[in-house]
Amino acid sequence: KNGKPMYALVDPLSPYYDEKWTTQQRIDEAKKLLADAGFPDGFTTTVVTPNTPVEGPVGEILQSQLAAIGINVKLEKPDVATYLDQVFTRNDFEVMICGTTGFGDPDDPSYTFLHPDGSNYKNFKYQNQEVWDLLEKGRSNYTEEDRKQYYSEAFQIVYDEAPIIPIMNETRYSVIHNDIKGFVARQNLTYDFSHITFTD
Repeated sequence: KNGKPMYALVDPLSPYYDEKWTTQQRIDEAKKLLADAGFPDGFTTTVVTPNTPVEGPVGEILQSQLAAIGINVKLEKPDVATYLDQVFTRNDFEVMICGTTGFGDPDDPSYTFLHPDGSNYKNFKYQNQEVWDLLEKGRSNYTEEDRKQYYSEAFQIVYDEAPIIPIMNETRYSVIHNDIKGFVARQNLTYDFSHITFTD
């Protein structure tokens, strides 16, 4: 009840989202794909997730779900500072769970993580020139109609190849005293306190 499944790099409320990007749990099919890939008995991998109230439990759920298809997950849950150093500085991970703020514009998550000029590209090293070109076209156009065409194509490829697998979109709640005015909760899960006033 405090989140919803997320299947693409944009929120389902975004005009750049497409309803065809959905995923259903198909355990038998997943086992067959593993066998076809040469892992009929599954394999073992390590997943690193920060020990936070959100990402920590997500790691435990992922561990349990992957066990159902024969993938044994060794779960590491370091504190946030250790996690950031291990994952984003030293790139020392096999699989990692990364929580981030929501994005109002599709350029933010896609270019940041998947394009060679993106600030976090060194962590993912995704190789697809077609996607890179589409992301460049998306960020260099200004109308929603034009941009939607490029991001739709790019996100479909990313959905199919799955270099990043979105899991959930967190719902956050804010409690505000009735004598406080001007509080703004942005779509990207950040807050604007610059216009706060007190009526009492």
